[in-house]
Amino acid sequence: MELFYTVNSGIYLRGGGTALLIDGIHRGEKVAFSPMPSALKDWLRDGAEPFTQLDGLLFTHSHPDHFDPDVFLELTAPGRPAYGPELKRANSRTILPGVTQVFIGNGAILALDTVHAGADFAQVPHCSYLIHTGDGWTFVAGDADLKPSLAHRLRSLCGSAPRTVLVNPCQLLEPYGHEFLRALRPEKVLLYHLPRY
Repeated sequence: MELFYTVNSGIYLRGGGTALLIDGIHRGEKVAFSPMPSALKDWLRDGAEPFTQLDGLLFTHSHPDHFDPDVFLELTAPGRPAYGPELKRANSRTILPGVTQVFIGNGAILALDTVHAGADFAQVPHCSYLIHTGDGWTFVAGDADLKPSLAHRLRSLCGSAPRTVLVNPCQLLEPYGHEFLRALRPEKVLLYHLPRY
């Protein structure tokens, strides 16, 4: 599996014959985060480097530093699969309460209904992702409220711990952040959603 960090929560993930852009089309500058890189816009618009494959897009929620509908419509082909809690442009099916299987490329993608961290944002529709790319599961937290109960749910869905977990530093500062990681016991923890560059 290959991971490329764009900015904010933007991740380009490629593995197992599937390539995804997660939370990569945004207007982060609207909320004091980094703007979407112009090289990424060129790539989406023109198929230019740096990446040569894109099977679909995933979004965790609709805050401007994660998703912008106008830029999304400008830069993506109408038929390109995309999925998020308020965007269903990919085939999917509910497999368990709060767990949806999303069909993009060859990988296994599970969208989990999760609660956005912070009392002010708890009502914002939000999902996190479990993605299997051939060499194990990757958990992409987005802005989820990470609690040990979520860790146990993830272990149950994966049959063990996800190999790689992407979380932001603020999540680890929350009271349950360390408990979440101790309960999950992933092989790798990657920090993302970093402050403006």
